[in-house]
Amino acid sequence: ALGTVVYLEYGSALTSDSTLWHDSLALYRELDDKWGMAYVLARLAEKTSYRAEFDMATELYLESLQLTELLGQPYQLVWPLLHLGRIAARQAQFREGERQLHKGLRVSRELNYRIGITGALYYLGEISL
Repeated sequence: ALGTVVYLEYGSALTSDSTLWHDSLALYRELDDKWGMAYVLARLAEKTSYRAEFDMATELYLESLQLTELLGQPYQLVWPLLHLGRIAARQAQFREGERQLHKGLRVSRELNYRIGITGALYYLGEISL
């Protein structure tokens, strides 16, 4: 089954269609692989946000964050938080956007995760314009 998941994810990276990502998610759910579910949910959220389906993207990111927090993977919290902040700002929910971005910045600083710090500061500057 793992080989199937890897194939489905690799194939999904090559296409704009999310069908293979959904298939991967179904397999990870069947395997009860929470790490795999969190990863694929974040990728689905990203693809969904590119299509400006912000409500669905937010739901997917939040589900991914819940699993990531459960697994105790702080590095994996950063980008979903930053993307949630950007989505909120795109929907003119600037306070929520800032809240999520500051949370991502705080986690990045705690981890000394420089790419996350840079991303958070960039996005905070972007929404303050």
